[in-house]
Amino acid sequence: MHVSNPKVANIESSFLILSKKIKDLGYRTIIKERLSVLEFSSHLILHTLFFILAIYFSYNILFCFLFLFLMMLSGIGVTTGTHTASHYSLVRNRKVNTFMVYLGYGFFFGSSREYWMHKHIKVHHPNPNIVGVDEDINLMPWFVMSRDDYENASGFKKKYFRIQFLIIPLALTLNLFNVQKDGLVHLYECYKKEGVTKRIITDLMVIFSHFLCWIIIPLFFFDVADVMLFYYLRAAFMGYGMFAAFAPAHFPDNAIFLSTDNKEMNFILKQIYTTTNFRTGIIGKYVLGGVQYQIEHHLFPSCHHYHYPKINTLLIEFCKENDIPYNELGWFEGIWKSYQVFYKPKEIYTNVNALES
Repeated sequence: MHVSNPKVANIESSFLILSKKIKDLGYRTIIKERLSVLEFSSHLILHTLFFILAIYFSYNILFCFLFLFLMMLSGIGVTTGTHTASHYSLVRNRKVNTFMVYLGYGFFFGSSREYWMHKHIKVHHPNPNIVGVDEDINLMPWFVMSRDDYENASGFKKKYFRIQFLIIPLALTLNLFNVQKDGLVHLYECYKKEGVTKRIITDLMVIFSHFLCWIIIPLFFFDVADVMLFYYLRAAFMGYGMFAAFAPAHFPDNAIFLSTDNKEMNFILKQIYTTTNFRTGIIGKYVLGGVQYQIEHHLFPSCHHYHYPKINTLLIEFCKENDIPYNELGWFEGIWKSYQVFYKPKEIYTNVNALES
């Protein structure tokens, strides 16, 4: 089916009406702070508790891995709650939101807040799935996600990319370490441009506190091998959790890749065509913190995630009225389709009119 050329002017006019309605309903300003803090705190507490239980039951592989799995689920909640805070939407106070990001990403996972704010807020949100711009879809040189990168590879690289789908499950166990490394590289680049700043020092201090509490202090009580093994296991499980929480929004072929020259295309169409929602059950709703409503989030990133189900109804109606496809998958379907990209890389479209299905 060939996708017709949308009338951008009509879409923008219709979207202004939708935005005003969402504002009038209070979805842009009302934040359920107590519920947010309670939910976020529960993830932090459960994540720590399940990890401690995994260590306590280390003599029993079955129980140990059960608690590591539960730790991963609560860890997803930590990352998605922190994600909301990075958009200054977890609570009203911006300084408290900033503290939550340092706590959730910096202290709990050793990743840089400055890097996240650059990579996610400044780069990804304005340009999701724009090849050459969005860093989230650039996994080179280790993995290709686009057909162009695959076709342009030669020799050993192309042979490797043919079997990359077999490698990615192992690579995901190193995902958190890669984020930590990229964060430190980003801070070094910031240092070269800006010199020593309060933001860089604060970020580094929080990252150091992570390694102090999760590795250095435990070394006084446990063997080095045990400490490093459980640190790796925690990171490995969280690597899968991060993939399950964030990949289904932009990796499946339903969320298209657009060429670099689409950076300046219409904001509304860019967000909708490159993003996919995914449905979840009760547990998913609890741990995902609204990231399953990715289209709503990309169009209204400052809204509190408790409003997304209501915005979802309005947005589906908006898309129908304007003949715009609204992508939605099941959660496990979204995870599976995200994995399939490494078996069959996605096409890069020059514009949304080139789409065929």
